[in-house]
Amino acid sequence: MCGILASFDPKGESQPHFAKALNYLAHRGPDDSGIYRSSCQRLYLGHRLLRIVDPQGGLQPIGNSRGDIYAVVNGEIYDDEVLRKELQAKGYLFTTSSDAEILIHLYAEYGLQCLDKINGEFAFVLWDESHQRIFAARDRFGIKPLYFTKHKGGLLVASECKALFALGVPMKWDSQTLRHVFSHQYPLPEQSLFADINALPPGHLLIYEDGVLDCQSYWDIPYAPNHSSPDDFWTLLCRAVSRRLRANCKRAVYLSGGIDSATILAISSQYTTTPLDSYTVQFWNTSYDESALAAEIAARFNSRHHRVPVSQRDIITNFEDAVWFGECFAINGQLPAKFILSKRVQADGVKVVLSGEGADESLLGYPHLKQDWIHHYGQSELQQRLDNENVKARGVFLPQGKPQKGIPTFLQAKQEFGTFIHRLMYPQAAADILRNPPVDTVLQRFQRPSNPVYRASHMWTKLSLAGYILRGIGDGMEMAHGVEGRPPFLDHELFAFCTQLPMEQKIQAGTEKYILREKMKELLPLSLCNRPKHPFISPPIDVFAHDYGYRFLQDVLRSSLLHDIPFIDPKRVNAYLDTLHRDGANRHTYNEAPLMLLLSAALMQNRLNHFRRELQ
Repeated sequence: MCGILASFDPKGESQPHFAKALNYLAHRGPDDSGIYRSSCQRLYLGHRLLRIVDPQGGLQPIGNSRGDIYAVVNGEIYDDEVLRKELQAKGYLFTTSSDAEILIHLYAEYGLQCLDKINGEFAFVLWDESHQRIFAARDRFGIKPLYFTKHKGGLLVASECKALFALGVPMKWDSQTLRHVFSHQYPLPEQSLFADINALPPGHLLIYEDGVLDCQSYWDIPYAPNHSSPDDFWTLLCRAVSRRLRANCKRAVYLSGGIDSATILAISSQYTTTPLDSYTVQFWNTSYDESALAAEIAARFNSRHHRVPVSQRDIITNFEDAVWFGECFAINGQLPAKFILSKRVQADGVKVVLSGEGADESLLGYPHLKQDWIHHYGQSELQQRLDNENVKARGVFLPQGKPQKGIPTFLQAKQEFGTFIHRLMYPQAAADILRNPPVDTVLQRFQRPSNPVYRASHMWTKLSLAGYILRGIGDGMEMAHGVEGRPPFLDHELFAFCTQLPMEQKIQAGTEKYILREKMKELLPLSLCNRPKHPFISPPIDVFAHDYGYRFLQDVLRSSLLHDIPFIDPKRVNAYLDTLHRDGANRHTYNEAPLMLLLSAALMQNRLNHFRRELQ
């Protein structure tokens, strides 16, 4: 895992601020750095290194022996031994054990089709000197971030937007992105929070040649059913885990009280000769805390387990750092909680952590997907069970109101707090959004597959998983501390297999992730295998009582910071804040999400103000 930066200037002018901009990615790669300038003088490549696989030979930028192809890579490319032998048989010579060198030779041999050969989580920028071409790509699910912008007649590409600001890109909010965020939380896959900066969508590549920029998809999730045997599931899952254990550094597992991370630890224990470390958040509110369950799982597999206490004050004091490094808005304390967890992992010398993201997307494990399943397949007798098991998900994943036909359940929940935020906007801004609802754009964008349950899962994977869970909670919080997260369930071969399984292997008689639960009964307690899904959610900050959380929210949202946030009317926000102290008024946890979005925007604005002064 690393930080990457690229700058192409058609005039070949020097970039005096390039090294400084690269240093703003130092948290992603604290171990070393390198800069390459092409022989034509028009391109700079920068790399911040986190030493994991090849401690001595992993320095980047890295080029081939002819010096006409150079690359910077963030992430991991797996099956490197197989790829290395294949390329050596074709005459390619290797001087390092770095997977970045594999990428260079794959491109030389296969061109853009080299992406078909790659399994992993990655983002890269490659320079082809002979064609004067920039070739960049992002992994299939967006585990690793990549942003780009056309600037001063050229192109800038970076792991994070803050490095682009340091190269002169103006720090301005993108109004279209905020329309989406303030309506249903998630930006579109190609959007960033900032004007003129695009995110390269998951599963996409970028070509920049002769001043022409072209982005195109190279992979998407296949939902067409196949006839593969469910027995193949375990083989693919074990292979995915073993791939992600490859590292010449200390490794660990993020462990909750759920079956996904427990599965990762169980399989990992079969491939390691010494016990792995495991880490879990210990919340102050016991009804949200899974640390005791995690400790039981850790003991079962002889893991060296660590509980990381997180208090309400911890959430608040780390909130600004969390949104800054995640470059996204939080709806809950889950973002700073993960920030604190990753900080502890770094302090213990761990550089690689396996986690359970992706199982709920591929095997329909979320409560909102089960709600979609109930509606589509007419399983109304299971509704009460779903409601009883997911009280804390109301207002976050499940809507408060009645289901709307044709709209995924999670999107209805997000629309509800979007409607709340619209009431805090200037009237004209709210009216404009009402006339052209951003959710209509989302629904038009994601019309396939035809099955509404799979369509909802596909939409969630492209919006929430890529734009918030992976970018913010995952990479953003982990890489803020130089920790590489690896989610085996997002191995694309495994994921594609799971999505194409028959529905009854995913949800059967109301039991989600059925195939996983049945298989894990061989390794885990029956009580854990039957335990319903509990999403990673922090206890709500008590913004209604006169305590630290209340004062913090009041101080930030009543400050001048909201005056610089598009659409938001500070007077309306202040009027709402006046009601928070009244007994019984607005005491709904589902109001936390919109308040946290506004708090995120204000704290991001504060950090942008400081960053702007720092760059002057």
